[in-house]
Amino acid sequence: MSAKLCIERPKTEKMPDIRTPDGRWVRLDMTGAIHPSRVVFGIRAIWPVELDQVWVAEWLAQRNKNNRRVKKTHVETLEKLLDNGEFRGNHPHRIIFDEDGNLVTGQHRLIALLNWMKRTGRTFVVEIETGCDPDLRPHTDGGVSQSIADRTGCTLQFAAIINFFKWVGDKTYHKSRKLTPAEHLEIYEKHKESIDWAMKVFGTGKRYVGRVPVMVAAAEFYERDQDKANEFVAALLDDSGHSTIQQARKLRDYLLTSAMRGMAGGAATFDFYSKSVSAMKNYMAQTEIVRLNGQKW
Repeated sequence: MSAKLCIERPKTEKMPDIRTPDGRWVRLDMTGAIHPSRVVFGIRAIWPVELDQVWVAEWLAQRNKNNRRVKKTHVETLEKLLDNGEFRGNHPHRIIFDEDGNLVTGQHRLIALLNWMKRTGRTFVVEIETGCDPDLRPHTDGGVSQSIADRTGCTLQFAAIINFFKWVGDKTYHKSRKLTPAEHLEIYEKHKESIDWAMKVFGTGKRYVGRVPVMVAAAEFYERDQDKANEFVAALLDDSGHSTIQQARKLRDYLLTSAMRGMAGGAATFDFYSKSVSAMKNYMAQTEIVRLNGQKW
C-alpha cells in the first residue's frame, strides 16, 4: 500500500483505525467493539460492533431493502453454528452496508443472529463493513457457495455419504440445509467404521451400483452383519453378472436399468436407498426376491 493511502494516526497507546467525519477516532478491533449507534455508514470502514436484538431488528426493518428471498434452511444452519459456538463474527466475508446505509449482503446472518438472541438473550460481536458502492450489489454474491467438503477438506463423495446418513436418520432434516462441521464430525464418529468400510469396498469407479444411497444402505448393513455385508457387496460389484446371490443380482439389475432410464432427483435417490435396504434385508433373511420393493432398516 502506498504511504499516501494510509490514514495518519495519532501516536497513542490505543491506536484507532479510522477517523469519522466529525473527527472522532474509532478503534477497530474485536476486543474494543463499539455500540451500533457509533457506526458511520457513509465512510468506507470495518467496524467491530456489539449487536443486541433491538439493533439487529432495527437494521433488518430499516436497512434490508431489495435483498433476495430468505432461505429458511440456511438461517437454521447459521443458528446451529451459533448454538455450537462455531459462528465467527470476524469472518472475512463480512456483513456489508452501502454508503447509504442499506444492507448489501448479510441478511441471513442477521436473521439468524436475531432468532438466536431472542432465544438466548445474549449479544454478539460482529465485524461489519460500511461505505460500499451501491452499484456493486449485483456482484457481491458472484462467488461459489461452499459445501461441507469445501469447509472440512473431505472428498465430495465422503461429504455426500455423511449428508445422506443425516437425511435417513433424521426425518426433520432437509437436504438443502448445510451440515455444520460439528454435525459432520458427530455423524462420522458415530458411523466411522462402517463409512470407512463402504468407502474402501465401493471405491470411486462404480458409477451406478456405487451410488451414495447404496453405499449408505451397505454401511448400515455392515453395522448389522459384517460378514453378510461383505458377501453382498462383493456380489453387487461383480461385473460378470453371474453371482450366486440372487438379491444382489436383483439390486444390480435395478440400479443399472435405472441409470439407462435416467432416473434422478430426490424421489429416485430415496428409491435407490430403500430398494438397496430391501435387497440386503432379504439376503439376511435368505428370502428370494420376486419383486424389489422399498424397505427401511
